[in-house]
Formats: sequence, C-alpha cells, structure tokens
Amino acid sequence: MESHPSHETLAPLLAKYPRAAGALFQTYNDLKLAQQWTDLEVFDLTVCSRGALRGKRPKTVSMIDTAESTFGTTITFQEGALYVVPCSLQESLSISWCASLDIRCSHRREYPFRLQNAFEELNKPPQVYLAINSEDSSIVYYKISPGIVKPPI
Repeated sequence: MESHPSHETLAPLLAKYPRAAGALFQTYNDLKLAQQWTDLEVFDLTVCSRGALRGKRPKTVSMIDTAESTFGTTITFQEGALYVVPCSLQESLSISWCASLDIRCSHRREYPFRLQNAFEELNKPPQVYLAINSEDSSIVYYKISPGIVKPPI
C-alpha cells in the first residue's frame, strides 16, 4: 500500500484510522482511477472515526445521441460535489439503522458508527454514498438519504 501513488494523499488518515484504512484506500482508488471522479478530496470525518471523500462523478453521454459523432463516448462532469463514506463489509448493519441511522462495528459493539452524525458533520447534504468494501476488492455503493425519500419515476 505504501508504494502506491495514492498513499501520499491518504497517509494521514490511514495512520489515524487503521481499522477503516483498507476501505478508504480501496474506495479512493476506485473513484479516482476506475470511475474517474474529479476534484476528489479526502477529509477527516471525526464523528465516524474514518476518512471520507468528496468529489464530482462523471456523467457518461453516448455520442450516438449527438450529431457530431458516430461512435464512442464522451464524459461530462456533473455539477456539485458528492460525499462518500467508506466502510467494510465486516461492519454489520443493524436493522435499527432505519430509525437511528446507526451502524455498529461487529468487533467493537460499544462504539457506534452513526450516519446521522456524518450527515450533520457534512452540513446535511441531500444524500451520502456509503461505499461497502469486501475482501475481494469489490465495492457496493448505497445512496443514503435522510428521512423517507420518494424514488424517481
């Protein structure tokens, strides 16, 4: 991990939160390298005892839909930053998270990882993406919104 180019950017938070280091490292590199997010920033989410990410996700537009090209893909970037909170698959999600937005670490039940606090520390964005990392390097992103949100039609 130390020899990877992204380590220098992540090093302070990897050292500060070693339990969440793998999820942060994996999520940062997925967003930066594979998904090509721009303006990707790493910051300390102290209430959750982990690093979090803020950046802009690309919106893929097929050039078949445009008049100037016949094939290929262009990427344009969405307005506004999105927030991502990395966590590990080993952190069990409690069914009670719906009411209290409470996620408890299975190995440290006395210390809750509360998404409610994350929303507050992030100045109450409309949504936060929870990046759940597994040991085989796959990541599932869940869009979490405060309260009940009607799905788009």
